[in-house]
Amino acid sequence: MGRLNLQKSLTITLGQDFRNQLHTNFLRVEDFSNQFYNQFSYHKNEELNAHGSEQITDKRFKTVERGLNIINKRYNNLVLSKGKNSLQEVKDARLDNEGTAHPTLFDRLQSDSTRFETDKNEIMASVEDAKEKVLAQEFAFDIPNQDWQYLTNLSPFVSKVMQSFHLDYKTGVFYMTQAYDGDYMISKLQSNGAPLSKMLIKNGGHGTHNGYRWIDDKLWIYSHIKDDEGFNKLVRFSYRPNTEFSYGDYDMEEVFTGHPELPYITPIINEHEGLMLYRIEYPESEWETRNSRNYIEIRKLEDVDNRVDKVLYKMDIPLRLTEKTQPMQGVTFDSENLYWYTGDSDPNIPNFVTVFDLKTGKELYQKQADVGKIGNEFPGNFAEAEGMQMYYDESTGKKALLIGVTVGKVSYRAHQIHGIFMRDVYNKLTAQSTPVLMTETGGRTKTFPLSEYVKLSDVTEPGYYYMTTVDTQNLTDFPLPKVMRDAGWFLEVSAPNVAGDVKQTLTRNSYSRDLMIFQRMVSIDKMNGQGQNYTNWNLVKSSSVNSPAESVPGHITDMNQLGIITNKRWYIDTKRSSELKDHPAPGIAGWTCDVESVTSGRFKIVLSRVNSTAVGQTYEAYFSTEKNERISPWTLFEGKIV
Repeated sequence: MGRLNLQKSLTITLGQDFRNQLHTNFLRVEDFSNQFYNQFSYHKNEELNAHGSEQITDKRFKTVERGLNIINKRYNNLVLSKGKNSLQEVKDARLDNEGTAHPTLFDRLQSDSTRFETDKNEIMASVEDAKEKVLAQEFAFDIPNQDWQYLTNLSPFVSKVMQSFHLDYKTGVFYMTQAYDGDYMISKLQSNGAPLSKMLIKNGGHGTHNGYRWIDDKLWIYSHIKDDEGFNKLVRFSYRPNTEFSYGDYDMEEVFTGHPELPYITPIINEHEGLMLYRIEYPESEWETRNSRNYIEIRKLEDVDNRVDKVLYKMDIPLRLTEKTQPMQGVTFDSENLYWYTGDSDPNIPNFVTVFDLKTGKELYQKQADVGKIGNEFPGNFAEAEGMQMYYDESTGKKALLIGVTVGKVSYRAHQIHGIFMRDVYNKLTAQSTPVLMTETGGRTKTFPLSEYVKLSDVTEPGYYYMTTVDTQNLTDFPLPKVMRDAGWFLEVSAPNVAGDVKQTLTRNSYSRDLMIFQRMVSIDKMNGQGQNYTNWNLVKSSSVNSPAESVPGHITDMNQLGIITNKRWYIDTKRSSELKDHPAPGIAGWTCDVESVTSGRFKIVLSRVNSTAVGQTYEAYFSTEKNERISPWTLFEGKIV
C-alpha cells in the first residue's frame, strides 16, 4: 500500500475547482483507509509469513530467534551428555528408520515428527480417495454408458397398449394405465406383473402419466380428469378395486395448479425430492410459433399443498419430440434433469430417452431405448414405447430409471419393464418379483388356502393344489354333495388369458373308482362387482380301463337322485336294482345307468340290461331337476336275438 498523498495547495476561490479538490482528497483518504483495513485484517487473520523470529521481541531472550537458539543448544546438550557410556547409543538414536543419520537426536525427532504429519495427511487423503471411489461405484448412475436391464412383464386384463406405469416403493405393487375409449383403466398388479384388480377412470383421458404420493398411510393418485362441464381438472383420489370412478366420486379432491385457464395438465410426483412436475399443453394454434407443443413446470409439493403459485423450473419441450414418429410416451425427473421418453410402434424407428438440464433447459444427451426384443425381433413386429418412472429405494435412496414397452399383436400384448439401476436396486426389485410357480419350490402341490377361501372360484392363482377330504367339506361351490366327498382331490388352475379367464380342473384321487374329472371356466376379472363369475362344472366322461363302471353310491335310494351328476355312467347290480325306488325292472339283472344332461331343468336316464344270454333291453325316462321327480313314463326298447 502506497503513502497517502493529499492535495495541499487548494485554490483560494470557493467554486467548482475547490469542490473537485476536496472530493479528490476525500476519495484518497477513503481508499487509503480501506486498503489499510483490508491489509491489517489479512495480516491479523490469514497471513502466514508476516514476521521472522528475529523480528519478534521477547522479555526474557530479547528476540524469539535468540530464545529458540538457546533452547535448542540446551536440548542438544541434555541428550549428548547423559551418562558416560551413552555416546554410541546416542549416535544410533540419531539414525532414523529410513537410514538417514541426523546431526543430533533432536534433529532426528523433528524429522520423524514432520514425516508423521506428512504420512498422516497422505493416509487421510488416500482414505478419502478410496471412500469417494467406493461411493462413486455404489451410487453409479451413468445412464449413457449403462445397459438397459429387463425387470418384469405386466399382465393386466385389458388387451390394449400400456400408457404409463408406477412401481410403488412401499408395497412393491405396480399401477398401470391403458386407454379405454375416452377413459382409462388403471390396473393394480403384483411385483411379478400378476393382476390383482382394476379401476376405470371415466373422462380421465388416456392416462399418459399420473402422480403417486403417500400421505400418512394413504396412497393418493394424481390425475387429469374432465369435470361435469367438460373442463380440464387436476385431481387426486385413492384406488378402489374393481370400480368405476368419475369426477366428484369417493374421496376425490381438486389439486392446485396455478393455471386458472384450465389447460390440459398431467402430473408426475417425485416424493424423494418433494417435487411435482406439470406437463402442460399449449393451445394448438401456438405449436408451430413456439416450436413446442408442451412445456413443463417443476413446483414444490409443499407449495402445491398450500396453494402457493411458485414455479422452480419451466422449460419448453421441442416440437420434434412430440411429432408423429417420436411422440411423447413418458416423462420423469429428478432434482437436476428432465427425462423425456419418445417413440412409436414401428420397431424400425428407434425409441429414445432425451435428457435435459432443468436449470438451463438445454439438451444433455439422448439414449436409444430399443427394449423388448426376443432375440433380434420384436414380437408381432410391434414395439411401442410406453411409460417411464424414476424409482427410489426407500431405505437407501438409490434410484433406477424405468421405462416400459408394449410388444405383440392385438390380444397378445406383452408389457415389459426395463431399467438402468444403481447398485443393489436391480437385485432387490427382481427378488420381490418372483414369477408365479405352478408348484411349491420343492415341486410338491401348493397347499390349498382353506383358511382364506370357502369357494373354489376364489382360487385363481395358477398352479396345482391338493385338498384333503376334510378340506372339501367346507367348500360351497364343489360339484358333489358333501355325502359324496369321500376322497382327496387335485385342483389345477390354468394361467389366465388376456380377458382374465382361467380353467379349473378337479380330479378325484381314487385307486378303486373312476378318477371323476370336473372342469369349468372362472373369470378372475371382478370389475363392477359382478355376481357369479364361473360356469357350471362339466364332468369329463371317463372310465377305468378293464374295470367295471362305478357303482351307484350307497346314499342314493331313488332313481330321481341320480341327476346329481350328469354325463356319468354308473353300474347297478341285481341286488342294488331292487333297492332303488322307481327302477323299472328291479331284481332281474345288472344294469348300466347313463345319466345324460338335456336342459338346465331336466335330465334323461338310460338303463341298459347287462346279460350275456338274454335279449338286450333298454329303458329311458326324463326327470326334472327342479321338482326332483320323473316327468315321463319309462320307455322300454326291446331287442331281439339275431
